[in-house]
Amino acid sequence: MYNIFGSDPAYTSSLFSRNQYRQDVKAYKVGGTYTIIKGLKVLGSYANYGKSKTVNSSGWTPTTDAYEVDVCLKYKPDNAWDLRLCNAIRSSEYDSYGDAERKMNHIRVIAAYTF
Repeated sequence: MYNIFGSDPAYTSSLFSRNQYRQDVKAYKVGGTYTIIKGLKVLGSYANYGKSKTVNSSGWTPTTDAYEVDVCLKYKPDNAWDLRLCNAIRSSEYDSYGDAERKMNHIRVIAAYTF
């Protein structure tokens, strides 16, 4: 399946990409926004990607639901600037295998200027 731009739609959609190649999953995502003051917002979301029946290339079977928690502080002082500080915490459905923890804590700082 390809989108209107001729590329894989799973590349740009987090919820879709986490489930496109996994067998028999149910997923949901909830989110919200809170305005602190004009131009300053907190955005948050929680996505549960379910536990699939997919066996990976190492022969592991999923043991738990995969999930993602996103929190973002957005500051937009005017129409030209958009500044964001975001944190995403993600876990794998294969988290309990081996010694390595299969979780990610990802922090991003984004500055966008529209001209």
